[in-house]
Amino acid sequence: MYEQILQVAESFFMQQGYHGTSTRQIADALGIKQPNIYYHFKGKEAIYFEVMVTLSQEVSVNLWRIAEDPALTLAEKIYEMFAFLKRRHPVNFYMMMNDIQHSVSKDTSFKLYLLWKENYQKPIVTLFESSDTKIRGGVSAEFATSQLFILLAAHLDVNQQTHDQMAPAIDLFLHGLINETPEA
Repeated sequence: MYEQILQVAESFFMQQGYHGTSTRQIADALGIKQPNIYYHFKGKEAIYFEVMVTLSQEVSVNLWRIAEDPALTLAEKIYEMFAFLKRRHPVNFYMMMNDIQHSVSKDTSFKLYLLWKENYQKPIVTLFESSDTKIRGGVSAEFATSQLFILLAAHLDVNQQTHDQMAPAIDLFLHGLINETPEA
């Protein structure tokens, strides 16, 4: 029952966010009474945390797999990473970050932040640091990664049809807006 609760809860949390989801909804979807949920979890926050642990571990495995693929260029790796996130992570990233920052206890929020850094951010930071294509001086891999997530968060929203715009957005991010080559 533990795993079924997590699966159903993930679906609700990813579609409706933390505030929009109740343990009653989860119980009803499973055809069980609400107290059965509390046998496995202390409350909604504990369910949310476990959902995020499970999801972030899966995300980490896949981001590392893509980052370590020697057949892909830096741009292709970033594109594949975000294509994976769009397929597997059906949530508005802004809503998820808001939930993490404002809807759970400070202790849980901090633990979720550490999960984010380790499982979402670290594979991309390491990719930037280890790539043959170096980022320009004065820009840290951490800052570049955070800016990349900000840029691409809109493209990860499954409610928007922006998949075809991810590649140009990544190209613009990596190569900039200004054409330094003189026109002929």
